[in-house]
Amino acid sequence: MAAALGALGRAAGREGLLKGLLGGRWAPGGARALAKGKGGKGGKGKGKGAAKGTPGAASQGGDSPDEVPEASAGPDWGGLGEGLGGARQSLARDLAEIRSGRAAPGLLDHLQVLAYGERTPLKGVASVAVRGPRTLGVMVYDPANVKPVMKAIAASGLALNPQEDGEEIVVPVPEPTQEARAAMVKVAAQAAEKARVRIRAERQKIMAAVKALASKDDRKLQEKRAEKEVDGALKEIGALIQEKEKELKEM
Repeated sequence: MAAALGALGRAAGREGLLKGLLGGRWAPGGARALAKGKGGKGGKGKGKGAAKGTPGAASQGGDSPDEVPEASAGPDWGGLGEGLGGARQSLARDLAEIRSGRAAPGLLDHLQVLAYGERTPLKGVASVAVRGPRTLGVMVYDPANVKPVMKAIAASGLALNPQEDGEEIVVPVPEPTQEARAAMVKVAAQAAEKARVRIRAERQKIMAAVKALASKDDRKLQEKRAEKEVDGALKEIGALIQEKEKELKEM
């Protein structure tokens, strides 16, 4: 009897153990599913966190907040000074070569020649050299332009009478007359206007840079500075031409 009861107890124990194993907590499939479920949620969370934390993710969505826009270049005051100074120096050289009664290559620099169907500066079709105290020599690059060059010299208003001498045009420079002085004053005025045009071009460039400044106060200050420098250069041009006109009229 005792043996039978013992056998029955052991059988019941095995049956309870089997039910426990098959009940879910210890079932092999259940353990794997539980692990998979936790891992999947954790994986998703981790994946999202990695996506948010990835440095490249922010750059793909737009510009980095650390990027600073490149500052625009300000007015080139050094370039303005060089441009204005160059205009003054060029005018000074032109005026120095306008000598009544003396031969100077610059005497013909202002001439325009009708060559190849269009107006061209004399220096573009010929070279000018001093052949004597009162004589200029003009070498024309293309023989086809000799006649147009002679015509331009004769019409210069400087009382010049060009003469063709072989491959060269000889230009005697006469003694100054009242008419010649007036013509030279006109040439000096043309040289001054050329300098003014150059100065106005420099003003346009610097003003364009000033207007691009972000600050309204900065623009006002820089505009005043630009106007002051340009006005100073124009006054110097005026003084140079007045002095030259006085010199020519008194000779």
